[in-house]
Order: sequence, then structure tokens, then C-alpha cells
Amino acid sequence: MRRFFCVLAAGTMAVAMAVPVIAQAGPADTNSQPMQMASVKSGNVIIEGGGGSTADLNVARYKAWDEFRSNHPEIVREIRRNPRLVGSQSFLRRHPALARLFDSNPGMQQSMMRYPGNYVVPAMTHRYRMAKATR
Repeated sequence: MRRFFCVLAAGTMAVAMAVPVIAQAGPADTNSQPMQMASVKSGNVIIEGGGGSTADLNVARYKAWDEFRSNHPEIVREIRRNPRLVGSQSFLRRHPALARLFDSNPGMQQSMMRYPGNYVVPAMTHRYRMAKATR
């Protein structure tokens, strides 16, 4: 009897874990770019993965940021050190190119303030390194 319940519990868990995966494998979104598959072989293990849909991304905004980042590395370096600078009016007055970027891409400034990691990799500060070392 005990063995029966163990098998039943294992089967239930397997089904519960498979349902979200099956739900994600629905029809492809017609507005998104096609998914690309990639595989990596590491020893005897092959890892395969597919790209996600870009339907919910503002690709034009990220392209504009990439172009700005290429042309203004010194501004990006400052933002890396302190991502909150993008919300500072004095910082924008000192860097009119950044202000023009925000004016031509509505919502980018708010997005950068809310999700800075989508645009820049934060610089590792001394405080961050110390917190990471003590974990």
C-alpha cells in the first residue's frame, strides 16, 4: 500500500511539472521573430535551447540604445557606475545627447530607471564585492 502511494505521488509530481512546459509550447506568435534553436556540446552532454519570442520587446528602443552606447562610451560608463543618473535633470543637462535620446524614444528613460540591467551591466562597487564575498 505504501509503495502504491509513493508511485502515485511521483506520477502526480511528474504531471504537475510537465503541464507548464506543455502550455508554453503553443502556436508561435505571428508578430514575433522566428525562434532560433541552438545547441552546445560539453563532453557527453548536449544542451539545446531556443530563443524566446520578441513580441513583447521594444526592439527599436534597444537598437537606439546600442547605437548611443557605441557613440557615447563615457556617458554609459557614468551610468554603469550609478544607473540612477538617468533620472537626474542635472545629468541630462550636462549630457544633451542622452536627453535627445530620451526625447526621441518615449518611455526609454522610465524603462532605464525601472530596469537598468536591461541597458547596462552595473559596475561592481566595493560594497557589492564585499556583500558577495560574505555569502
